[in-house]
Amino acid sequence: EGVYGALLGHEIVEKQGGSAWLVLDAALRRRAFRECLFGRLWAFQSVPALIAMLTARKARSLAALATAIGADAAALAAAAEGRLGAGPYSAIDISIDQPAMPMATITLGGLAVNEADGHVIDPAGRDIAGLFAAGRCAIGLASSHYVSGLSLADCVFSGRRAGRAAAAGLP
Repeated sequence: EGVYGALLGHEIVEKQGGSAWLVLDAALRRRAFRECLFGRLWAFQSVPALIAMLTARKARSLAALATAIGADAAALAAAAEGRLGAGPYSAIDISIDQPAMPMATITLGGLAVNEADGHVIDPAGRDIAGLFAAGRCAIGLASSHYVSGLSLADCVFSGRRAGRAAAAGLP
């Protein structure tokens, strides 16, 4: 609950194959419901969270919850040790392919660019005429893992570089 969404998304994609469950004990579920209803959250935050909690898998014990979500009961019990209070327990599917609860992931990198002018380059390393990339779609400082605060710097630097090249009429 205390992890920044982009970090959580990175771990789920890179280490869990895109699949993950968020397990809540009874007290945390109650607090989350109250925060969604009365915590001054924006609707784009609270509505998906409420839907996710209402559609979560539920069980009175961790062993039963493990069965309900297809997890190893011993591994779930070990992961919950000292972290979860009393049940009943809820498990919210926060996998990246869940349409009801989009995972907080960020597309980073992907387009290789000519570092001199921001042209997107093809697999052979040649400029693609008239195509420039800036910001987080271009491979940059944080192209594999999000570093908070660098988004603006990436956009300003690479946007200025690509804008100058495009304005100069570079092919």
